[in-house]
Amino acid sequence: MLNFAYLDALEDDQSSARDSERQIYQKALDLINEAECGEASIGARSEAIHFNIRMWSFFMEDLARPDNACAAEFKAGFISVGIFVLKRLQAMRNDPKLDFTAVKEINETILAGLGRENENLS
Repeated sequence: MLNFAYLDALEDDQSSARDSERQIYQKALDLINEAECGEASIGARSEAIHFNIRMWSFFMEDLARPDNACAAEFKAGFISVGIFVLKRLQAMRNDPKLDFTAVKEINETILAGLGRENENLS
């Protein structure tokens, strides 16, 4: 019985973590959408870039921790994508003509993946 309680608690923690991750990716996409609005300000663009940099940096740092239980292949793939995204966001800081298309598509793909129930990333 104790094992079932432990597994339920573990599943609840993972479900809660996925829900938090979905909310964070949705916020990142909301900021991008606001920045892409025809009347958007430079401030909205800067905020979207800054939030996405912080978000991606956080998730990459979390995956790089030795105690992170995700599979090594998943970690390597996600971190590789993250490096691309961070380079793109930095380029966008320096060149206002660059748009959010690539970052937005990647964030949308990850958000869709986080929506899958019972996904096991470890």
